[in-house]
Amino acid sequence: MKARLKRRARRTHISNDEHETLSRIAEQLDRLQAPVNPDVLLSINTRLSRIESRLDGISDDVSRRGAVAGAMAGAFTGGIITVAIMFIRAKLEL
Repeated sequence: MKARLKRRARRTHISNDEHETLSRIAEQLDRLQAPVNPDVLLSINTRLSRIESRLDGISDDVSRRGAVAGAMAGAFTGGIITVAIMFIRAKLEL
């Protein structure tokens, strides 16, 4: 019995400020759980579909540009190596 009384004495009581804060949070949660208008969800879904289609287009464009940049870098590097080999051959008179 003594331990139970000690636990009760240690309990903290909720002050009015904390009670008001908890009530406000509970009200906000209730508003968030309220049913949403289907028209709002449809407009959000439409916007998301447009964003996805734009991202697909951007992804395709990026892939093409990456391939072109890689080809150009390869051609440039190949040209530099060819010129270097030609200079070495000229220097060694091969």
